[in-house]
Amino acid sequence: MEAFLEVSVSRCPSCGNYYAEAAWYALVLESDLECGKCGEVFSATEHFTDRALLRFKLDKKGGIEEVDFVKDVS
Repeated sequence: MEAFLEVSVSRCPSCGNYYAEAAWYALVLESDLECGKCGEVFSATEHFTDRALLRFKLDKKGGIEEVDFVKDVS
């Protein structure tokens, strides 16, 4: 069994720290993120750097066994 998650990466404009979030949260909802390093609040959409699709291989009970990079979806 498999499950998929599209993730996006954004970079804090103040200190350069990177964050990975679910793409729907960061890009579709255009959410703001608060940097855990410097405290800056910034737009994940405006400071987007990349996104990718991840595949989660699951056991029969839905537990995660493995995670793979599927493709770049930028």
